[in-house]
Amino acid sequence: MKWIALVLAVAACAKKIRSCDDELGGVYVAPSGERWSVTDERAALEVYPLFPDAPSSPDIVIAPRVIDLHRGGGPTLAGETKRRYMLRAVACEGRAPASITRCEGDALDVVAADPTPPTSFEPCTFGAPRTRVERWKRE
Repeated sequence: MKWIALVLAVAACAKKIRSCDDELGGVYVAPSGERWSVTDERAALEVYPLFPDAPSSPDIVIAPRVIDLHRGGGPTLAGETKRRYMLRAVACEGRAPASITRCEGDALDVVAADPTPPTSFEPCTFGAPRTRVERWKRE
């Protein structure tokens, strides 16, 4: 009986992705080797880094990125990457577009940009982010 439960558990984990409507939760690895945790709440996905993701700065406190994506009824998931920057008591939240354009097999095609550090804190102003395309593989 234990073997049957084990086989069913392995089969559920090995289930291939057919579309972005499938359950996409899990751990994914980017081409850089960075691991990302994807939480799928059906209407929305939250994506968090599983690696040190806060660059050091002597004056600015930098938070790790979080990627929020939403299902909109189409074939892609769209949202944004966010990162908070703090200079003393002033907080600025950088935002940049993010999307998943294809979900297939064991991978997600991710189009993302990282928020750039603020060029000014009062008021918060940011430069233009650079977009990249990556294929993340599910572990």
